[in-house]
Amino acid sequence: MKRSISRLINCTVRAKDGDLGRVEEFYFDDHKWIIRYMVVDTGRWLQSRQVLISTAALKKPEWKSRAFPVNLTKQQVRNSPSIDTNKPVSRQHEADLNDFYNWPAYWGMGLEPFGSIGYPVPTHLPQAAKKKKMPFEKPPNPHLRSTCQVTGYHIQAIDGEIGQVGDFILDDETWAIRYVVVDTQNWLPGKKVLVFPSWIMRVSWDKSKVFVDLSRESVKNSPAFDPSKPVSRVYEERLFDHYGQSKYWEAGTAEQSTLSKETGAERREPRIPALVIDLGVQSATIRERARSTLVAIGKPAVRPLLKTLTNSTGYGRGQAAKALGEIGDLAAAPALVKALEDEKFDVRWLAALALVALGRHGLPALLQALIERPGSTWLREGAHHVLHDEGYKTWQTQLGPVMKALEGYAPANTLPGAAEKVLRAFPPPLRAIKK
Repeated sequence: MKRSISRLINCTVRAKDGDLGRVEEFYFDDHKWIIRYMVVDTGRWLQSRQVLISTAALKKPEWKSRAFPVNLTKQQVRNSPSIDTNKPVSRQHEADLNDFYNWPAYWGMGLEPFGSIGYPVPTHLPQAAKKKKMPFEKPPNPHLRSTCQVTGYHIQAIDGEIGQVGDFILDDETWAIRYVVVDTQNWLPGKKVLVFPSWIMRVSWDKSKVFVDLSRESVKNSPAFDPSKPVSRVYEERLFDHYGQSKYWEAGTAEQSTLSKETGAERREPRIPALVIDLGVQSATIRERARSTLVAIGKPAVRPLLKTLTNSTGYGRGQAAKALGEIGDLAAAPALVKALEDEKFDVRWLAALALVALGRHGLPALLQALIERPGSTWLREGAHHVLHDEGYKTWQTQLGPVMKALEGYAPANTLPGAAEKVLRAFPPPLRAIKK
């Protein structure tokens, strides 16, 4: 069931032997859009100390009594590592909590809710898996955000502002954030709308602004959200159909193109030039349809998309990067690495996501770029984002020197040697891809 986060505030958190306190806010992963922790105010019991409780500790919620039972004792919470919730939560703090409670480390095990897979994650993993840590844990976790802090952020459509973040809607079985609630305020007084996380292009944390890949007109005409009613599947279908987007609950059709019923002749190359032009237009609906069509065309569209990645509008370059990642042609890796240095942040972000989609096969081109252009700040930022993705957990040991250089004092000096060392360690077939 979908539930509003604002209505979960002040719910009781109940240990095995008594109440721990009340929910004050939630921390979510802005990369996966998943609730990771609840912040609990212990009140008089622990002198108003705030503690973090992982969703891994939650038992089945008691919705009627507004209570969250947890698989902990009050004594465990009393003796748990102290964390200042007024400061960014570091990966080291998370690791300390996980070690103390024997919680699984979500960043090292790839434990994510997808589709109907349940969450919280199991707490009976092998001890060795529970103790596993990232090689470098001291910096703050850049993806851990407070729902309280993000509420009120301005939301920017492709052609103007549409309102502010008013709330979040989560799936109470997976703890995934399904929607961001947009309060349109003075623009459309009294109307609230929902935005699916995949429609968010980026979030500017320093400017407190969320950028969505939607037009004001499409938002204006979208189905209104009534906070007093539950989010039904009928409403969700209307919402996704309005924006022409694939439905997240239809795993079998999520990757289907808008051309699924067309003939092979209609998918031939002569259509590609017009489609790549459509990637750069202002209409989000047209861009989405053009990108889906190009992805369905597949390999014949790769070369035109590579050209679009360098000589189109910001919209076009970003959509080209996204399409190349979805097609998955390894020949696109060098161009996507180059796009990590694009002047537009949105393009750099989408290029990084595309490289993540290519998996380890995009690594040689990325490592080669770090050897050749270690002084590029944007390249280093993009590489840091790519290599931090959980899809690379298998390569954490090998990538350790590069991550250390990226997070070190003088990365421009240390990166070439570290990247060269890691590149040489790759199996020959994989190394050859960079050529």
